[in-house]
Amino acid sequence: EREHELEMREESVRMREDALAEEEASVRREHEVMIRLQGVESEVQEKFEILREHHSDEMNRVSAALTDKLKDMKRLKNSFDIIKTQNDDIKQQVCELTQQNKKLTSQNIKLKKRCENLQRKNDYNAQKKNTEKSFVQIQSKPIPQEKSPKVTVYKHCLSEITTLVLKVWSSFGSARSQLRHLVNTSEPRVLHISKENVGDNCLKVLPLLVEVVRHLPSFTSQPKHQLPYIRFIYWALHHLEDTHHALLSSTARRLGEELMRSSPSKQVMEMSSAFNSTLQSSIGGDGKTRINSFFRSSNHEVRMLSSLIILKTLHQVDMLAQVYDQLKQDLKDERCRETFLEYSATHAILPFMTYKTNKALVGSAVDVMLQMAMESPLLPSFLDLCSCEPWFRAVASCLRSATTEQSTLEKLSIILQKLSKIKSNKKLFDSFSLGRLLQDKHRECDPDNTFLSLNLRSILFNLNLIK
Repeated sequence: EREHELEMREESVRMREDALAEEEASVRREHEVMIRLQGVESEVQEKFEILREHHSDEMNRVSAALTDKLKDMKRLKNSFDIIKTQNDDIKQQVCELTQQNKKLTSQNIKLKKRCENLQRKNDYNAQKKNTEKSFVQIQSKPIPQEKSPKVTVYKHCLSEITTLVLKVWSSFGSARSQLRHLVNTSEPRVLHISKENVGDNCLKVLPLLVEVVRHLPSFTSQPKHQLPYIRFIYWALHHLEDTHHALLSSTARRLGEELMRSSPSKQVMEMSSAFNSTLQSSIGGDGKTRINSFFRSSNHEVRMLSSLIILKTLHQVDMLAQVYDQLKQDLKDERCRETFLEYSATHAILPFMTYKTNKALVGSAVDVMLQMAMESPLLPSFLDLCSCEPWFRAVASCLRSATTEQSTLEKLSIILQKLSKIKSNKKLFDSFSLGRLLQDKHRECDPDNTFLSLNLRSILFNLNLIK
């Protein structure tokens, strides 16, 4: 048993020795591993330090580059702000220069017109001086007692002016029917020489005709002596408007005032009474001093043309109102209506149908148009004369005006209703948006105003805008 126990202890000691050997070997291995790990750690630490230093250097480099970039961006931003400010300043300067250029251009145009007017005035004064010189020369010559130097001068001037009028008059064309188409049509103008040349001649002649218009009624009352001058003035004024020539405002005003004057001036009356018998033989007058002339004439054609010229030359509302009253009275006569159409007088009325005109004159102008639109054999000719762009433009302007009275709208609706029956006028209604305007007027129309409502509906129906 003792031996068995010893063997057991020896076996136990051997096992412990083996376990301790294994533990020692394990500890040795772990120690070796620790030693190796310590070497690796030191290497890692060294590499980490290297990487950290490299990262630090890289960060410093990137920070420096970023700082440089930020400086560049700031410099670019400052440059952009400066350029933007300069650009805004240049734009402002361009706008100011543009406005200044427009202003200077407008002033230049006005100065040119002023120079042209002064040149015409100078030419007129030169002509007047020449006439005065001729008068002085004639006065210095011995003359028979039965004749007067004033009459001689007047006859000489009248002869010269008449020759010049005939020269310019021949430039308009060979027939008056050609001249009618110059008004309110889009057809080519029928003139045989340069429009500018005719316009310049008209500008030279019209100031001289003021004196003719002033003196002529004192020596003759026959329409055959007055009509040629009145016709020339009428067509000359229209030609100047058509070619955009600027007539001297004082000349136009004097023409209108002389035609409006009911009787000759005192000086002219004295000259007429003293020398009427002498001048009568030269111009074929009737030897009677004329009290009422031109606008007050008993001849309907002279009176009509004088009225139309006054409408073109004067701007005083009271005088224009008198002219319109006379026109409305004259147009009750069929002969005056024929004269109205013969001279295409609508173009003298149209400027008074726009929104810029005095409200009272708009009503008068529409009244004249309405009288011409009444049922008569001349109605188709009048409607044909109104079927043009200027007429529709004026009516569109009148309808768009906020100050147009209800009565004026009713009168216009009568004329437009007749014009809408002409198929070719549909394009003109469309061109000036009259269909849309009339639709708006129809919607705004008072239901109690049956007359206007029916007329508007009829127009819209003729234009195929309602069913």
